[in-house]
Amino acid sequence: MRRLRGTTIRLIALGLLVAMPAFAGMATVEPVEHTASVAQTTPQFAPPPGTQPGADVWKVRISTAKVALESQPWLRDYLPKSDDEAAAVPLNALILTSSPYLLQHAFNPVAWHSVDDATGDDTSLRLISIGYSTCYWCHRMAEEAFSDPTVGELLNTRFRAIKIDREQHPELDARYTRLQRLSGGEVGWPVTVIENAGGEPLFVGAYLSRDKLLALLQRITRLQDQAPAALAAMATGFRALQPSATSANESDTASLGIENIDTLLVAHWDSEYGGLRGAQKFPDAALMGWLLDRGIREKSRPAADALRQQLDAMQASPLFDPLNGGFFRYSTRSDWSHPHFEKMLYNQAQLLRLYARAAQHWNRPAWQAAAASIMRFAENWLRQPDGLYASAVDARYDGREGSYYLLAAAEADRLAKHRNWMQADHIDDRAQLRLTRASLDDAQLDNHLQTLSEAHTETTPRPFIDSKTITSWNAMYASALLTWSGSNDGNAARTRAAEILDRLWQRFDAESGRLDRDQHGDVAGSLDDYAQLTQALLDLDAREPSETSRQRSAALLRVAGKRYLGPKAANPELARDGELQAPLATLCLALHAQSRRATREEWQPLLSRCLATLQRDAQEHSGANWSAQRSVLTARNGDTDAVGFFADGAGRAWLDTSSNGETRLHIDLQDGWHINAHVLDDKRLLATDVSAEDDAGNALTARYPDGITRRLEILGATLQLYVARTDIRIDGDATRATLKLQACSDRVCLLPETLTLYR
Repeated sequence: MRRLRGTTIRLIALGLLVAMPAFAGMATVEPVEHTASVAQTTPQFAPPPGTQPGADVWKVRISTAKVALESQPWLRDYLPKSDDEAAAVPLNALILTSSPYLLQHAFNPVAWHSVDDATGDDTSLRLISIGYSTCYWCHRMAEEAFSDPTVGELLNTRFRAIKIDREQHPELDARYTRLQRLSGGEVGWPVTVIENAGGEPLFVGAYLSRDKLLALLQRITRLQDQAPAALAAMATGFRALQPSATSANESDTASLGIENIDTLLVAHWDSEYGGLRGAQKFPDAALMGWLLDRGIREKSRPAADALRQQLDAMQASPLFDPLNGGFFRYSTRSDWSHPHFEKMLYNQAQLLRLYARAAQHWNRPAWQAAAASIMRFAENWLRQPDGLYASAVDARYDGREGSYYLLAAAEADRLAKHRNWMQADHIDDRAQLRLTRASLDDAQLDNHLQTLSEAHTETTPRPFIDSKTITSWNAMYASALLTWSGSNDGNAARTRAAEILDRLWQRFDAESGRLDRDQHGDVAGSLDDYAQLTQALLDLDAREPSETSRQRSAALLRVAGKRYLGPKAANPELARDGELQAPLATLCLALHAQSRRATREEWQPLLSRCLATLQRDAQEHSGANWSAQRSVLTARNGDTDAVGFFADGAGRAWLDTSSNGETRLHIDLQDGWHINAHVLDDKRLLATDVSAEDDAGNALTARYPDGITRRLEILGATLQLYVARTDIRIDGDATRATLKLQACSDRVCLLPETLTLYR
């Protein structure tokens, strides 16, 4: 819960930092007038003012623009609006990119470069603008500032302007948002950065209006001409915020402190509405994952109650969309009552896993309904022709945030009138549907939601959908589907997850180690892509054991370990939780999962190095570290995944959802392996034994099947054994079981093992 708020930059900026809204890009917004789509004609193009691209370059830009406008009609909405029909439209180099966010800025009078463009002058000041295609305030800054010819001319003559899609370059985004946080205390998009020619920051901010941006640019250029020492002082101040390079040596790393749950709840928890206290509320997946693990592993009632409070509060608030399915990205009010209407794939994936796993362990049908709604939304809205899932749905519609989801008041009242599980909240002349609190106790909630969804007829076009299929986000969604499959008729979900992972695997080049970030192949993957895809492959292996999945996960881990855990690979941003859990924590969790299947290979040393790096960076740098704590606890005490492994992955075991007052403990063994039955006469070996308890801690009785009789030549004895698939019945609703066993092959008996399994 440590937060470092920097004051250094405020002191050295010499009055240059112009006022901006706190949490820009994440603020409550006022409506703006909608502008109609431009007529379906090909405009006349001209280079941005002050630029002269070569003839060949210009020819390629124009031909690309014509194809883009034909193949992506939505792009016409980003052509500049003008009363002069003969006015030429500026066309910059972003038209050659694949990112929808960058393409939205291709018609600015700014000579934008992509971050991957190595051409051009490298001696100028730099303006770096980072955002994403469905960001409301990114749209506003583009329309107000970057579409202004005066701003464009100044940028083109004195700066190198670089536009970055944060979804394509998450590690760059993490670097600059960290500086944004340390220098101003808040984070938001668009991120606005000015650097000197050497790449040293001079200013880091967020949304700026046209006048404020122009004033800032003019003051920076005036200082460069008249007082360069002032710019040098600003760079020095930012340099002090940069992390120092340290080695990833586990021997000199202290242990990460584990947050006390009671301290967290007293000091930071919103006891009325759930979640961390604050004017805005985010579905903090890393924190909720930490609470979930602590509630399951330690049977922590405070953790379980806090998690339940937040999951229920979000589901019975306007953050949840009962009509279209899924959850919006965050709420602009502390009571979850006013959503910011973006929907992101990673948001859906994280919440699908949390609701599905919590429902599986605590047997709450309402959470199953939330998970099912998320899947319906992903299938109906985000699924692309190739079977992968788009990254996001825009919040803006008809020039107004959330306009698509806000129904006419009479229509909302009609839909809610005969459904006592849903109500309409009126907002001016519009209304939004939400679930009632009482609906969370309705066992038929999923049926209600599914019936509502199927009966709903869409009468207007949907908001803009960013069609990028990001590798890590799709892998997260595949993992979430696999979690869902553990407590449902999961064949379809497992098949879907396997299809996703097969397609994502095609983005990996084993020879070079490159993993593409999205379907276009223009951008190399980040640590999050390697780690999330690895984890998803291991999650698939847990449900459908496959040597192929293990070999693929091993190949990815070797590349990630070499690139991100070497002595010169320190990058503290990778250890910090944001909207996604820290990528380095995901890597450590994946390494732990791999090591459970192959304890005698290279994974344990690599896991130790990963944990050392993660703990060091999580301690030394500001920001939330819930997933780092979770990684440390998992390595120390085992994970809370539903499936446990033994015998170097040759066996697996899990608790099945109880039915008819009974729980089943399933044990699967590969061919050539066995464990001893519960009744065993040979004192040289350990008999299989199960102790189980329900959520209240009451001991439950296990009922063992008879084993098969087999003579083992290596022992010279005839024994009762369990082979292949064995089911042990447990009387009652077991949420935890301890399984003691000893696995043997035809050639060797391993040491006894103890597994703790959680439903």
